[in-house]
Amino acid sequence: VSIRAQLVLITLIIALPAIVIIIYLGVHQRKNAVDDAYQLTRLIAERIASEQKNMAAAAEQLLVTLAQMPEIRQQNRGRVQHLLRTLNELNHQYANILVTDLSGKTWAAVFMPPPPSMLDDRRYFKNAITSGHLSSGEYVVSKSMANKPVFHFAYPYRDTAGKIAGVIVVAFRLDTRSEEHTSELQSRITI
Repeated sequence: VSIRAQLVLITLIIALPAIVIIIYLGVHQRKNAVDDAYQLTRLIAERIASEQKNMAAAAEQLLVTLAQMPEIRQQNRGRVQHLLRTLNELNHQYANILVTDLSGKTWAAVFMPPPPSMLDDRRYFKNAITSGHLSSGEYVVSKSMANKPVFHFAYPYRDTAGKIAGVIVVAFRLDTRSEEHTSELQSRITI
């Protein structure tokens, strides 16, 4: 065997363990990175689900409480407008809070939707009237919030005779939620 062949063989014998170690560590690091990504994704999904449950519970508590207020039952626009604005200032997760009559016409809101300000075409409104309970909406672009993404919850309120008189709606901001989760993801991802 020539000296050149012997040198190539010796170089391969010396380099082979290093190549195996490099490949093994690369595969192992990749597996760890994938496992970490799955863990992080699962934790964030669980956190989002927990926040959604808390948001729905908070919405129901707010709407049920508002539905019991005499000012809303009597459709006292001036007092209700003031109350809704105060609630909105204290809770920045609310994009809007609206109160409609039975036909879907908005008579009080933090931000009034553009005329004719009807919500009777929205799923959450129809389901709240039909079921008599809390109803969730779907992702929509708000009519009254300069095309911001929102998610609605609605709850019917009753008049002094006990009949459904309209619906109270709370719209939650989605733009701030997605920004929070995106920044959290970016801060946890390491390359």
